[in-house]
Amino acid sequence: MKKTSLLLMTLLPALTGWSQRDSARIDIGWLSLDKGLTQTLTIKGAALEKMPFTNLSDAIAAWFYGAYTQPMTVAYVVDGNPVTDVDIYPIFDIEEVTLVEHAAGAAAYGGTQQELVVITTKRGKGKSGLRVAGQAGIVNANGNGYNTFNRAYHQYYLGAYRNLDKVSVGVSADWVRDVLPEHDGAQVHVTTPVNLQRWRLNGYFTWRPAKGNVVELRMGYAPQSVKVDLDTVSYQTSYHVTRDEPAHLLMPSLAWYSDLLPGLTNTLQAQYLEHSENFSYQTYDSSLTTPQRQVTFVAAETAVKVSQLLVRDRLSYDLRAGNWHFVPAVNFLYEHIHEKSAYATGYYGIAGFSNLTTPQPPALGSFNEQKGDLLYLSPGAELRFGRAFDLQGGVQMNLSHGRDSGSRTVYPYVGLGVDVLRFNQKAGGASLRFFGSYAQRPRVFVDDYSLSDFYHAGAPYSLADVNHPKFVNTSFGFGTTINTYYVRLQPPPVYWTEEAGATFTTANGQWQLGYTYQRRQFTTPGELGTIGNGPDSSAANLLEWKSTLHHIDVRFKVVDRTGVVWQTGLNATAVKYKNYTSFPPFFGSLFFSYSSYPPTGDLDNEHLSWTGGWVNRWQVQDFTAGLDLLYHFGQPTQIYANNYTVEGPKLNSVLVPNIYMDYRWRLPHAQVLELFVESRGLVRSKSSDLLDNRRYYTVGGSFSL
Repeated sequence: MKKTSLLLMTLLPALTGWSQRDSARIDIGWLSLDKGLTQTLTIKGAALEKMPFTNLSDAIAAWFYGAYTQPMTVAYVVDGNPVTDVDIYPIFDIEEVTLVEHAAGAAAYGGTQQELVVITTKRGKGKSGLRVAGQAGIVNANGNGYNTFNRAYHQYYLGAYRNLDKVSVGVSADWVRDVLPEHDGAQVHVTTPVNLQRWRLNGYFTWRPAKGNVVELRMGYAPQSVKVDLDTVSYQTSYHVTRDEPAHLLMPSLAWYSDLLPGLTNTLQAQYLEHSENFSYQTYDSSLTTPQRQVTFVAAETAVKVSQLLVRDRLSYDLRAGNWHFVPAVNFLYEHIHEKSAYATGYYGIAGFSNLTTPQPPALGSFNEQKGDLLYLSPGAELRFGRAFDLQGGVQMNLSHGRDSGSRTVYPYVGLGVDVLRFNQKAGGASLRFFGSYAQRPRVFVDDYSLSDFYHAGAPYSLADVNHPKFVNTSFGFGTTINTYYVRLQPPPVYWTEEAGATFTTANGQWQLGYTYQRRQFTTPGELGTIGNGPDSSAANLLEWKSTLHHIDVRFKVVDRTGVVWQTGLNATAVKYKNYTSFPPFFGSLFFSYSSYPPTGDLDNEHLSWTGGWVNRWQVQDFTAGLDLLYHFGQPTQIYANNYTVEGPKLNSVLVPNIYMDYRWRLPHAQVLELFVESRGLVRSKSSDLLDNRRYYTVGGSFSL
């Protein structure tokens, strides 16, 4: 495998090409879609720059699916690259954020209700540019009778670029410090506050050797750490807690877009990802009521390492006859994946602090390793008429060795977009577009590379589901070893997604109304265990998960004249899901490790809850302001009563995740100075399931030329 990887990286500069990024297309990693005839929702990165966040999903929730837009429910593709962590890029380096409402995108990467979001990064315009930006402020989680310490949030950014005749180069550096305020009380002593510090270092080098050929080298590196050291007293017990969690993410890529012949284009890209993360946690519990002050020491440590090489190629030919285009294409994708994780913990109790010694060897632990290759070939074709009609379809062929899909290799996809007002009308008039798409996919997917935050959202602690015969999971506890094996299910599970929708836009773009309907089915193997050297169980279960989604989006320019602009948007989403287990026949030894996915939506509930956002942007000359609101109405809750879990009262949540005011001074020589004040979480309902309970009060600014 090492020889193969080296050969691919060596041959890449000689064999590949990358033409200029086509703004009329959406590259979702394994397929290229027509942007004008694919249902999408797009946000400019500049609209999100004022809000403090370490997970992009926090900033885009009000624009997309409300409470259902979370770190674990979004899969990202950045500049066509699916092997990525979007949070390695500061918001100042992001041009656009696009939600792709197409079955081929949701099926390719989505686990359960994950949605596909495509990121387009910025490229400098003009000969050169420089931008310096910063934001700092106070964070607390006060409210409902609960008081916390005030902690400091910081983010500082520096970016520069230079464009020459055949070469462009850009670099950026960003440092962010986020915090999780602790309870403010006489019984809490904080040595090191709960804090996350992350560097984001990015750069690109673009070479245009000839017309229609562009070579690009990108590099991203993000080291970070999460730390805490505190003492607290609760219920006559004192606690001393320390946590240290360093992580590193490295992402180099090399690409080349090329026009080989008139109408014949090729895109080839190689991307490497390496992610390492260590989690160390220690706590001392001391009883204050017993004469000898009983002490319990607990230590836990987790180590994760992920490395992945991805090579993808797209070859297409555009046959034209007037406004008609017929574009056959072949998409190739290869991934080599190697993931390892280890966990160990130990604890014991002793009497008297003087007896506290080095902790004993771990009593519980596990080691997991996954190594394998994925190989997909996806031939397809597209038939397009101007900006009015687009029909695209093909198959995704899973050619991976030891694939989970059994003997099945072919999974179809199809998508249709029609603008009924554009057949006899030039661009610029009103638009009424209808969309429909359907896609199947093998259960194999890899999309969990994210740097963890305070809540480990998106952290790669679940191994990729590839090439199961090489999967190893060994656990040890109290002298017993537990081995896990793979269960081959017959028939193999199939995951499918279907979407339909419509969008109407007025001739002048004054307002836009859209609706999306989506259905999904996802199936994953369940648990079957063995103890010792051989299997002692003979049953497997299958978790089947189905969902239905409705989404409505309205965007409106209330005022749009010279010097005065007010743009607003309102959206609502409802998701209903249900799951159940079954016991299918299986072959082979035991057990494929259980895959669990967070439920999203209302569990088989007769009355759906609705969630979404209301976003606003104002501009009066050089003064701008923004107000975003998140809501979730009618959310079902559960309570525990009489030894049973029953449905509780409905929860209505409202939150203002982002409100700011900004003023710009336009200086000589195209220089711009900008200052703003911002608050996140300034207003929230008493009970809420939206984001978290932190409130930010920040000031910031930027200077660019």
